[in-house]
Amino acid sequence: MGRHRSPQSNSGVSKELIMWVIGALVLVVALVAWLLLRNSTAQQHDTTAECPRGDLTIPYALIDASAPQQLFDDYLATHPKTQDYCVTGFQKVELADAAFALTAHTDADTQQRLEKAKRTAATQNWPTAQLIDVGVAAGPQATDLKDAALVSTQSDAAAVAAVLRGSNQWPPLESLDQVAAQNKPFAALSNASMPPGYSFHAATPREAWPERVVALQTAQKVTEEQARGAAEFAKFVDSKGLRATPGVVSALKFPTSDQAGAGQAATEAPAPQPAQTSAALPANTDTLIVLDTSNSMAAHLPAVKTALADTARDLGAAGARIGLWNYSSPLSLGVTKSWRNNVSIIDDSQGINAANAVSALGSGGVPNTVEALTAADQVAADYQRETGREVRILLVTSGTADAPGFSGTLASRVAVVHVGAEGVDAELAKRAQPALKAPNDADITNAVRKAVGLVN
Repeated sequence: MGRHRSPQSNSGVSKELIMWVIGALVLVVALVAWLLLRNSTAQQHDTTAECPRGDLTIPYALIDASAPQQLFDDYLATHPKTQDYCVTGFQKVELADAAFALTAHTDADTQQRLEKAKRTAATQNWPTAQLIDVGVAAGPQATDLKDAALVSTQSDAAAVAAVLRGSNQWPPLESLDQVAAQNKPFAALSNASMPPGYSFHAATPREAWPERVVALQTAQKVTEEQARGAAEFAKFVDSKGLRATPGVVSALKFPTSDQAGAGQAATEAPAPQPAQTSAALPANTDTLIVLDTSNSMAAHLPAVKTALADTARDLGAAGARIGLWNYSSPLSLGVTKSWRNNVSIIDDSQGINAANAVSALGSGGVPNTVEALTAADQVAADYQRETGREVRILLVTSGTADAPGFSGTLASRVAVVHVGAEGVDAELAKRAQPALKAPNDADITNAVRKAVGLVN
């Protein structure tokens, strides 16, 4: 009798095969998952090993310079490290809180700005981050740089022109308003704002002014790691090999620009200096209002706020951007700055935000005018450099409590309205364009509007 296959036997083989295949698949999936997890863990370990203390941002400040964004990007592309940190970015801050500064000024002027901010350079080697051409601002017919007029708002270019004339000290500087009114060519940097009808003509042979990196020592808000990071960035900048041109190298050694004209020979008759109380800029000029809200202003504050609110709206309607700061001595625990930025100068509300903000201000403290105006001047100069828009500061003050008088150098156009019959800062008035007095409340509105060109 023949043998027959059992159906049960066939079925048993199929089940075993299926179970074996399923088991193999489970093992393969488990192996792949284990490999992926191991790679992920390894990558996390590598990242932690590279930057065990995390990321580091380096704070910097601008001293009338422009941020070299391409240079920042090039440096970050090298994946720099400082000890156990990875440097991942740069942040613009006030000079007092910076790990390094970018300066567009002479050695002496830069040192003066550092001293005012109570900061110290970590080294005297200040490498060049970028070069700005020096030349002549003029109409269609330019003149030679050494024959151009020298204006106070372009003191660096004026220093170069003085060197080309064979001088090693500051010459007398003229008012830009007077030079432009006579259509005279003047020495300027290529990034300067030009009066109507003027354009820039580069010097031949080339003269180029450096914007330099000044690494700073540690400070209250600057850590040791940030200071080291700034020093490493300065080395990177130095490796690029940019250098000031020969005439500029001598100009960089000039004394502070507020000594301009002081070095003339005793036998030489001093050149006549232009009046500093020239007419106001047009009403459509961007304006940063800096208001003294100290106790000294308290009695006049209602009239001042009304005048400024109306003025802000009128200037905004004329096309100006309006910013608003107020200042006094610090009034709250932990506050160290004397000024408060209520409305940024980039505000585009046609003066409405500034008008509303000024109406809500109260009073207290003493007028730390030097500190507030110095900070506002730097912000205004940076704004003009970065936007190309002309800007002025309207300072409404009752006096100066944090110094005998304002003796600093101003990079911006400042119109001053002194409120009250006493405490006039004579040094500040010399630097103002224009300087007006409002001894009584009835005088305030006219003085404020005249200072900004709304009335003659």
